[in-house]
Amino acid sequence: SLWQTWLSVGELPDGYAPWRDVFGCLRDLRVWGPADRVQPLDVEILEEEIEGRDDEELVSLEFELIYRGAVAVGAAAESAVVQSIAQAGGNVIHRARIDDIAYHAVLARIPVASIRMLIARAPGSLAGVEPIMHIRPQSVVTGIEANDSIAPAAPVAERPVSEASILALLDGVPVAGHPLLRRHLNVEDHFGLEPDALVAQRVHGSAMASLIVHGDRNRPEPPLPRQIHCIPVMGSNDRFPPDRLIVDLIYQAVLKMRGGEQPSAPWVIIVNISLGNVRRPFHGQLSPWARLLDRLAYRFGLLFLVSAGNVTGNFPISAFHTRTAFEDATPAVRAEGVVNALAAVVA
Repeated sequence: SLWQTWLSVGELPDGYAPWRDVFGCLRDLRVWGPADRVQPLDVEILEEEIEGRDDEELVSLEFELIYRGAVAVGAAAESAVVQSIAQAGGNVIHRARIDDIAYHAVLARIPVASIRMLIARAPGSLAGVEPIMHIRPQSVVTGIEANDSIAPAAPVAERPVSEASILALLDGVPVAGHPLLRRHLNVEDHFGLEPDALVAQRVHGSAMASLIVHGDRNRPEPPLPRQIHCIPVMGSNDRFPPDRLIVDLIYQAVLKMRGGEQPSAPWVIIVNISLGNVRRPFHGQLSPWARLLDRLAYRFGLLFLVSAGNVTGNFPISAFHTRTAFEDATPAVRAEGVVNALAAVVA
């Protein structure tokens, strides 16, 4: 074959220059297989998750299928995957197809014994099922830490608050009845997550709502003059629902606000999402979640503010030797130091 010729001699016959240019950019050329469907990072996560578990225990996995534009072909591929999952002793709990971003996936519970086989990338395991593009651990939320409760505030003169929301918050269930928030939030629990979220657990959504409405509580700033439109996408313990694909959850939330004949928040143009998938850091390829936000931003004219990224641990800021030096620096100097430090971590 041309590829084997290129590997052996590094040249191709006359007339094959375009192929030479293509091959020069490739490290390997082979059929998509088990090693591609189960990536090394996912193997590490799965090995840790099943350690010490019995073979019969079920663990949720996300199966991203090769997208087929023809609905009938896609349905046949999904049926083949569902059948393979059943043969492996698993069961499907959610499925989603989003044509806007060429996304097709199922969420399934798989026995630990079958997961061990796909970790080994055995051809006879689920890692060898042809319609599957990727097999990944279920998405787990990562977000800005918000451990502080909302402290009671001294009484202030109430200002008028408009119900015409232009900003939406997709986050955990907030404490909508809190004195600092009750006039400022319009909460729509489209996915039924509120009943399972104890008030004491509603930390992240409440903290983000307070930050958006009031800013830094140490500064006497007036609150926003408009309500925030809140759609919870995290439930109990500020976690993603265990029976839903988070990509589809975000998609449905935005459609509820801006899509269809009766959108619930037609004036929303800014959407805050201080969430991410800790198991899917950016590594050279956009995730379906990232593609979704890009597509929805274009389709509905939205600005997404995403406050979650690859760097979730501590990192040094070499421009400042002490915390005092950092705090005493001007905002511009602080910003430059932080950006350079992040760039060093990413590099």
